Amino acid sequence: MKRITAFILLLVIIFCFTACTQKTTYEVPVLFYYYNVDISYESEDGVIASETREGSAFANDLNAFINEYIKGPQSDHLRSPFPEGTEIVELKENQDQLFLRVNEKFSTLSGIDLSLAYICLARTLFAVTDAQSIYIYTDGSNGSENLVSLTRSSYLLYDEYHTSSNP
Repeated sequence: MKRITAFILLLVIIFCFTACTQKTTYEVPVLFYYYNVDISYESEDGVIASETREGSAFANDLNAFINEYIKGPQSDHLRSPFPEGTEIVELKENQDQLFLRVNEKFSTLSGIDLSLAYICLARTLFAVTDAQSIYIYTDGSNGSENLVSLTRSSYLLYDEYHTSSNP
């Protein structure tokens, strides 16, 4: 009798754990890349991480997609690389190229923060488009203009020198 009770209890526990750990399924999954709050240097994406979201609402509207992305992450484990008030002023597609113009709020970034913002933006757009290159124009607060060009094979997009705790 004890064996039967233990077996039934085991089945109930297994059933509860499998019911509680169901994964969210997406009709059209899209990846949004942001800063990883919990930095790990054991993978190529240690400083950034992706968040999966439903993308069916953006299937044919890249402007809506990018505006949703700029709003920031839903997860508490991620944070936006963009300063508050950052907006995409212009977005154009030309064959296998994307041209973006961001407002002056973006130009307040510098150094590694600017590099990571470019990386997050480019990785997100490369994940949902067939673009081979992305050109990002930044309007500066003093009337200046900045241009960065990234391709799918840009060295800046992937950290190939990550460390591992496994020798």
